[in-house]
Amino acid sequence: MRQGVLISTTEHLLSVLYSMGIDNVFIEIDNLEVPILDGSGQPFVELLTDAGIRQYRRRRRYLRILRPVTVEGNGKRISILPCDAFRLTCDIDFPHPMVGHQSIEMDVTPEHYADEIAPARTFGFEYELDQMRNMGLIRALR
Repeated sequence: MRQGVLISTTEHLLSVLYSMGIDNVFIEIDNLEVPILDGSGQPFVELLTDAGIRQYRRRRRYLRILRPVTVEGNGKRISILPCDAFRLTCDIDFPHPMVGHQSIEMDVTPEHYADEIAPARTFGFEYELDQMRNMGLIRALR
């Protein structure tokens, strides 16, 4: 939220921008949320690739991680560790036969991101629909 404006469902677009090294972009949105499209970041990767990415000479400033930081709660954990590259390690374990245990470990480059992560889709379970709808996170299909 900024200046009283709240934009929802930004996670796929922001993930694409960051992972493709785009840090200077102007995006016009005429609604309360970024279009979910197919539920993945792939359409944004394709649109940006088609449009082209321009490199600027201006020196970039980066946030440097100097020590490990971990946040845990409700059986979930996320950590960020000092590293000279953008290295990602993820593990999920859902007690559901369609998901189960999945893991990935990779150095994130624009190419690896486009091939391995961008096609991943948001998912949910049917038993969560009413709660998500009541929280305003999804809308009923017409």
